[in-house]
Amino acid sequence: LAAVVADAEPAGELHNLRGALQLEGALELALGEPGRAIEPLRRARLIAEESNVGVLSLLVSALDEVEALVATDDLAAAAGVLAWFERQAGSGVVWVDPLVGRARAAIEAADGDLEAAVRTLERVVAAEDRVPLPLERARSRLLLGRLLRRTQQRTAARAMLTDALERFDALGAALWADRAKEELARIGGRAPSSDTSISSPGRVLPNT
Repeated sequence: LAAVVADAEPAGELHNLRGALQLEGALELALGEPGRAIEPLRRARLIAEESNVGVLSLLVSALDEVEALVATDDLAAAAGVLAWFERQAGSGVVWVDPLVGRARAAIEAADGDLEAAVRTLERVVAAEDRVPLPLERARSRLLLGRLLRRTQQRTAARAMLTDALERFDALGAALWADRAKEELARIGGRAPSSDTSISSPGRVLPNT
C-alpha cells in the first residue's frame, strides 16, 4: 500500500491514491490502530470531496474515519465527518442507514450515553438484512458486544461477540477476529478458537 501511495501521489492519479489511502486506513483500523488510520482516511475523504465523487460506495470509508476519530476521543471531528457523509448520502439508500447508525452509536457511547448507543446498535443489527456487506454486519455485532460488556450485560455481550467472531472467521477476516477475541477476553472465560489465517480489512460495496 505504501508503494501504491508513493507512486500515485506524484503522478496525480487521484483515483488510485484515494483507493490506496482507504485501504491503508481500513487496515490500520482492523489492526486496532485507530490513531494511524485517521490521516489516510482523512486524505481519502478530501480527495473524494475535491474530485466530486458521487458514488456512495467510494465515500463510505468516511464512516471508518468516524470510528477512528471516536476511538481517539476527537468527538467533534467525528460528528463533523458523520454530518458530511450524511449530506453526501441523502436519504433512501437502505444499505447506508445501518452503517450511519453504527457510526452514530459510536459517538453516543463515547459521549457517555451507553444506553442510547446500545439501543441504536440493536436497531442497526435488526435492520441489517438490508446491508449486503457481511463484514459490516460482523463489525456492528462487535461494537454492540463491546457496549453490552461495558454496560455489564455479560451474557448478552458474550453471545454477540461470539456471533461477531464466527462471522469474521467465516469471512477470513483474521484481524477483525482478533478484535473480537480481545473483547471476549475482557469478559473472562475462554474465547472460541480460530484457525483463520487470511486477513480481510477491506470490504466489497454495492455501486449506489
